[in-house]
Amino acid sequence: MQRLLVAATLVALLFCQSEKRQQAIAAAMGQTLTEMRKAIRDFRADHKRPPASLDELVKNRYLRMIPRDPVSGAKDWRVTMEESVRIDDFKAQARESVPQGIADVHSAAPGTDARGKPWSEY
Repeated sequence: MQRLLVAATLVALLFCQSEKRQQAIAAAMGQTLTEMRKAIRDFRADHKRPPASLDELVKNRYLRMIPRDPVSGAKDWRVTMEESVRIDDFKAQARESVPQGIADVHSAAPGTDARGKPWSEY
């Protein structure tokens, strides 16, 4: 009986540590994505166009480096590209199109956080 109680206590401790670890990873994910999204917005405001890549954000010092995904440990972010749209109202001179570039960034990690939210939706 005592061994069963010790085993149950160990399982409960491991579960609590796992849940705290998941919360820490989720917080790190949020902070990392907030930093990268701010860099994208700042670049766009300064250059009047979106950045072409995450590397361009590093090159222009909006990011010190491309951060690692807190879940996968890799620098394999999924970027959402802004489509180039040409406004053509059938006039002889159509307006110029907006350059294509990064609109947003998301985690490419598989799986979900402790609440069941997919990492890719962060």
